[in-house]
Amino acid sequence: MNTMTIHNASRIVQAKPFTHGTGFKAFSIGQQSLGKSIHPFLQLDHYFMSQPTFGEHSHQGIAAVTYMFEDSEGSFFNQDSQGDRSFIHPGDLHWTQAGSGVRHDETPTEPGKVCHGIQMFVDLSPADKSAPASAFHLKSADIPIYTTSAGGRVRVILGTAHGITSPLRLSTPIHFLDVTVPAHQKIEHEISADETAFLLMIRGVAKLGQTEQSIQAQEAALFEPIRTTIQVQASSEEIQYILCIH
Repeated sequence: MNTMTIHNASRIVQAKPFTHGTGFKAFSIGQQSLGKSIHPFLQLDHYFMSQPTFGEHSHQGIAAVTYMFEDSEGSFFNQDSQGDRSFIHPGDLHWTQAGSGVRHDETPTEPGKVCHGIQMFVDLSPADKSAPASAFHLKSADIPIYTTSAGGRVRVILGTAHGITSPLRLSTPIHFLDVTVPAHQKIEHEISADETAFLLMIRGVAKLGQTEQSIQAQEAALFEPIRTTIQVQASSEEIQYILCIH
């Protein structure tokens, strides 16, 4: 029997838009907008990238994570100083665990085609911060999917949700979901008492909780640690959002 209560979001914020050169734009959320309770998540960027932009650069003490949405026109080629060479195709996830330090670069394989996805930065444990860098890749075809009776779809990219678990097991205990809900339908996600959750709307307009708080694309909602059910209902069009839980 489900004893959880449907709670409202404690905060809804607008993602901050930014551009870099002529081939990159993004909408960013993170601890600066949602607060430190989302740790170990540091920042999420909802990006659109069509040209090589950043060049080779370094990371240390974090994981730099790229998730390519299934609707992405283009793919990335990732290479790093530890020897990893990976293509990140639509629906794939690539986790660069920088550890004690790594240099990497991700570039569109076909300049001009828009790569659409999420770039995420995650803090690492002290042990992982001092360890050599490593890379982990999850192909789209290997990501398990939970489907609701109303046609809702949850890609369980990292962690566990709705009774299914991602095959990619990492030392950082987070849950990362890509959710779509058809027009006028709703979905519920159960959150444990010791977990914090936040969602970033990718497209569409939704209502949250019993009081039907409105949230739209490029806005994020925070749900503080409390044993709860997150209820998300689509309006007159299909919605998509990223849900992060830790």
